[in-house]
Amino acid sequence: MGMPGDVLTVSDFFLGLQNWTIQGAGWSQQGLFLEGESLAAMDSSQVTNGIWYFASPSTFLPGDMTLAYNGWLTYNLGHYEYESMGLPPMPAYDVQLVSSKKKFTMGIKGVFSEDPTYLSHLYNVRLDETFTSRNGSQWEMVNVKLPRDGKLVSRNPTKHEFIKCLQTMTGIWIRGSYFPGNEATWLRNVSIIEGSLNKGGETSQVQTLI
Repeated sequence: MGMPGDVLTVSDFFLGLQNWTIQGAGWSQQGLFLEGESLAAMDSSQVTNGIWYFASPSTFLPGDMTLAYNGWLTYNLGHYEYESMGLPPMPAYDVQLVSSKKKFTMGIKGVFSEDPTYLSHLYNVRLDETFTSRNGSQWEMVNVKLPRDGKLVSRNPTKHEFIKCLQTMTGIWIRGSYFPGNEATWLRNVSIIEGSLNKGGETSQVQTLI
């Protein structure tokens, strides 16, 4: 057994695409490609407003990921270019934890940082049900909806559901498309850091988003 702060798994793309794929709609038929040590993709010039994700293979996750609870998903993500067309980022989950049991798949919004001064950022997303992103969003159950005021709305997971997601997780999706115009995005250094039962601080390797 490792220690809090240990790296449980990592994709650095030194050795190629490592079986990562694209999920979603609107990406270029060129698909994924390598730019140095970065995984890269771009929108199709014929499609706008598509939402697509960099999707890890099942081999990225070495089985039961319970040790990641209270830990971190960390990654570097940036743009070569993008056209915001004066609009804010499109609404969608920025990260999804995909479970083999569909009802435990969950996602979080508001992680992405739009900053024209810096086209890339290091993102640190805590893997527990209480984490709050930049815009105040928390993890949501993607496939479980509750009726409220005549509408179906997503709900937040319980601690049990979050751990169950980690135990059955088959992949991680990191959003690559954020804007309605043309967009070219890169991803590198994706890792999962072991958590601690003590939520009273940060691990030594990461800093919070907020």
